[in-house]
Amino acid sequence: MIIDPIADYITLYSSDATQSGGQLVWNVNPDYMFKNRGQYCLVSLVNANVRDIDLDSPVVVLYKDAQNASSSSNRGVALGIIGVSSAAAGYQHNYVGEPVKYLTPARPTTIELNTSELDKSEVTIDEAVFVLKFEYLNTEQAQAYTLATMYS
Repeated sequence: MIIDPIADYITLYSSDATQSGGQLVWNVNPDYMFKNRGQYCLVSLVNANVRDIDLDSPVVVLYKDAQNASSSSNRGVALGIIGVSSAAAGYQHNYVGEPVKYLTPARPTTIELNTSELDKSEVTIDEAVFVLKFEYLNTEQAQAYTLATMYS
């Protein structure tokens, strides 16, 4: 098995982030993550909710530190697209869908997410919570798999 069966999860509240426009940056204490694992892991967005009073369109959540993906935007790659539904207290945005998994360095000390509309314009959100899942790669098996599948 290349992926460790036990994952780490982190819940990120927008109120705990440094926010500048659509950029949210959290300083993370790496002590919450198990240390005896490989140097790389897969990150995915497993749950999210955004509340914004006047935003009536979907929110694209971009992850800045993906190692195995690229985008036409330099703000990161799409980790998820959060749909919109109307509510009395403003617009509610809920994430549902198949998680995209990106290779990223293990145990980050900062996490940067960027939020935008579908047209790539930045979104400054009022309130949000994001739950990220980190699945660790077994170092030896991942290296063996990489060597076996390398192009010559």
